[in-house]
Amino acid sequence: MLRVGYTTSFGDPFLSDAFQRLEQRVPLKGNRFFATYDVANREYRACVALKEGQTAAQYGLPEGTLAGGRYAAAKLTGPFAEIVRGIAPTLAQMRQHHRRDPLRLPIEYY
Repeated sequence: MLRVGYTTSFGDPFLSDAFQRLEQRVPLKGNRFFATYDVANREYRACVALKEGQTAAQYGLPEGTLAGGRYAAAKLTGPFAEIVRGIAPTLAQMRQHHRRDPLRLPIEYY
């Protein structure tokens, strides 16, 4: 399990401001960022991994966890706008080729 602090939005993840709000609280340099999207309730979370001794409260954020273990992975490269446009089709393609654990959310790593 990976402890994270996060911001949340609901609805279309491509219209979300969750990362903008997270980046206003957490320095980009030296941190690992993730995103999850729960299709069932349309919840998008922009997350930052918490280091040993850190708490999400230090950033004024709620704290949660990301499940550990093995994941199918794909690396997207190129200009940022192209990467963003490629996320949904890549996840759809991965769903066709890999069984999904219904207890785990898809995770994006930035």
